[in-house]
Amino acid sequence: SDVRNYVVEAGYLWRPNTRRLREVFSGVEVNRVDNLEGGIQSSVIRWRLAEFTNQRGDSINFRWLRQEENVEEAFEIFPGTEVPAGNYTYDNYGVIFRFADHRPLSGNL
Repeated sequence: SDVRNYVVEAGYLWRPNTRRLREVFSGVEVNRVDNLEGGIQSSVIRWRLAEFTNQRGDSINFRWLRQEENVEEAFEIFPGTEVPAGNYTYDNYGVIFRFADHRPLSGNL
């Protein structure tokens, strides 16, 4: 359709020489979608602030996500409830615990 999508990623992976810690990662990913008039349609910035992985494959990740959406026309989400046109920005912060797949119980918290 009539949009342009831009994606940029950068990061650093450090592998310390320790018994307990396998790797430490930090990075950022930027995804921006512009309409053909040059205006922003949406953007997402994913900061992977610090991700620590131990030798067994378990990890803890600290993240920050900033999203921006440009609503060009108001729309109704429920009868009588309308989202007005405008530019909306919101942040999400999180800590993710990830257990290695080889464990009897694995997954994310």
